[in-house]
Amino acid sequence: TNDSEIPAPFKIFLKNARSKFRVDVRDGVLSPRESVVIHVIACLDDTIVHKDQLHVIVSEGDNLMVPLSAKGMGTTLWAHEDLSVIDFGSTFTNQQCQKYITIENKGRRPQSLKWINQTIKDRILSQAGKKNKPEDGKKKKKKSESLDPVFTINPSEIELPPRTHIRFNLMGFTKHKGLVSERLILETKVLKDKQT
Repeated sequence: TNDSEIPAPFKIFLKNARSKFRVDVRDGVLSPRESVVIHVIACLDDTIVHKDQLHVIVSEGDNLMVPLSAKGMGTTLWAHEDLSVIDFGSTFTNQQCQKYITIENKGRRPQSLKWINQTIKDRILSQAGKKNKPEDGKKKKKKSESLDPVFTINPSEIELPPRTHIRFNLMGFTKHKGLVSERLILETKVLKDKQT
């Protein structure tokens, strides 16, 4: 707010040239008793605390310095498409189907990516648990579910460098008709930068 009786030209800048912050207003002139709202936007690329300083230089007035701080949360991986459900639609049995998935590491550190077929993993654990239980001779043995995955991803593991992307090939193949559903999980681990 300009509390004076004369127009107040101002300029706004961030201390760091490669700042993770940006502002929507860079300069302007405030008329007497006029106010302006400045939005500060943070575009973070890591789960660490990012700091900077916002400077407001007012002609014939006081200069202001506002410390900025923000901490990144979540992952820096980004998918080009929604991966919550990947639907192949109707396909023929005994014929391979495929789709491509692109994942980008928008962060500053490398990440280890590994695909896990959770459905098959759960079946293995379930069958291992049944083998350890004593069998009742009166019960008929029922056919166990297949441990062969219908869906596979290539590559299944990779180290993704910072600011790069990978195109995964998701393939499906089955000999049996009917609806097939498997749950694939992408496990990620942030790695330390390699010192050269």
